[in-house]
Amino acid sequence: MIKLLTRNIATLLFVASVTSVCGAEDHPGDLPELLTSNELTRDGLEMGASVRVIGKYKERIDAELYLFDCPVPFLLATRKLSRDVLEFTPTQDNLELHGTVVEHYGEPAIKIERIGKGPDDISMFRRSLEQVQDSDEPKATPLFALAKQLAVYHAREDNTEIFAFTKQVLDLAYSALVEEKPNDSQAQLEFAQKVDDLLDKREITTRFLLQIGTKFEQDAAVKAKLKSFRCRKYGGRWVTYEDFKVAEGLVFHRDSWMLPEEKHLLVALAAFLRRGESSLLLLRKRTEREYEIMASSGRAEPGMNRREVHAALGFPDNVRRKGSDGREFDQWSYDNEHYYFFNGILVQAPTDEKPQE
Repeated sequence: MIKLLTRNIATLLFVASVTSVCGAEDHPGDLPELLTSNELTRDGLEMGASVRVIGKYKERIDAELYLFDCPVPFLLATRKLSRDVLEFTPTQDNLELHGTVVEHYGEPAIKIERIGKGPDDISMFRRSLEQVQDSDEPKATPLFALAKQLAVYHAREDNTEIFAFTKQVLDLAYSALVEEKPNDSQAQLEFAQKVDDLLDKREITTRFLLQIGTKFEQDAAVKAKLKSFRCRKYGGRWVTYEDFKVAEGLVFHRDSWMLPEEKHLLVALAAFLRRGESSLLLLRKRTEREYEIMASSGRAEPGMNRREVHAALGFPDNVRRKGSDGREFDQWSYDNEHYYFFNGILVQAPTDEKPQE
């Protein structure tokens, strides 16, 4: 039996299983227990042992095959195996390798006897998660180690499904930590810092910090950490800077926070200018008398001047102005409706087509 040196759960990228070659037969009933792959270290192997490994195909160098995150080479001992491996793609396919431990240039290696396609990546990681959850041991540390392995894998593969699973495992790891150390704010802050170091995703770290802030509102270290991530107290609870701005009624546009009316003005001006020079030659389509009659009935339409729109609608609730090449572009707001003037002539009313951003 191969003697295992450690059971490091951080090596859950693929699974290895080992048993003595003596008495082993080639049928499912005699397959050995599945173990983690980094247990397959050179120091932990005995000559003649039978091994089964599942892992990501990294590369082939002559008659040697390598898996990611595994230091032990696998030997393609026959022409058939050399042909069989051509069916698989390095960095993409997972392989299931069966073989025997042999000496190769003075170091242990695995002489391959069978090669086949392994399970897909997410299935392998889900199986690893199940192994952690089924254990009776504390789960926070092994769950974070699994998340760390997932993050390394995602960085190599840029796999969105793997990244989503990474976030799921981190949530489970934090829940396990809270259960194990419910009153330890320092341990929970250290967890958030490790998440930040691991993923470098500010929004994910912030999400954990907000949870910690809910539990430890008066903790000075927690408050300092939240503030360093631009979080603030609003309505009696910690919120992100972005949520604070939204709660204040602002919107984000062109790298700035502003009132919705200000955004509407910028978008309307940009759309108006995109229409070209012809849109700048504004002609009044009706006589002054016709506009006066429309205004007296409370109607405003493009072509009216400011005086006529005021006669139709009254004083605006707010007026905003933007300049463009020496010309004036004004926004008159009535409740949530906006009217736009270019050089004093109404060019867009709320009934017109909305400008595209």
